[in-house]
Amino acid sequence: MTPVLRAQEAAFTVVAGDFNMMPWGRSVAAIERASNTGRIGRAAWTYDLYGYPLAIDHVLATGGFGSLDARPKLGSDHRGLVARIDFP
Repeated sequence: MTPVLRAQEAAFTVVAGDFNMMPWGRSVAAIERASNTGRIGRAAWTYDLYGYPLAIDHVLATGGFGSLDARPKLGSDHRGLVARIDFP
């Protein structure tokens, strides 16, 4: 995925979804570097692993500024995320 992200020439970029990795994970950092983005908001609990809350879903955007809110599961095994992004 990182070669595809590095090749993008967009003025603004948003990458979001289930990364299956905590915010401090190397794969999250690699995607941030490749896409020239930063994580939006604080780490948000989106998944339960045997009762342990995990923040494994993320929203990354150009500039990395904005806020993030978690929503109910609504039929998924993950909680939803709503991001408000302030682009530079």
